[in-house]
Amino acid sequence: MDYITVSAKNLDEAITEALIQLGVTSDQLDYEVIEKGSAGFLGIFNVKPVVIRVTIKKSLVERTQEFCDELFAAMK
Repeated sequence: MDYITVSAKNLDEAITEALIQLGVTSDQLDYEVIEKGSAGFLGIFNVKPVVIRVTIKKSLVERTQEFCDELFAAMK
């Protein structure tokens, strides 16, 4: 799993939903805002949710392992 996409009424709710879905803490999360969303007219009409793309930060061990795997594959 590379990323998940989450939508909610505002950014805080979207981040909270992502944390719950992934079961991680906020320091282990990276996100990118895909759509900013809007409150619409009087909060009723044309309301658009915030959409974010969320990934889990990889630990140093995981990044080192991936690097070594790619290096050894290139060396054959």
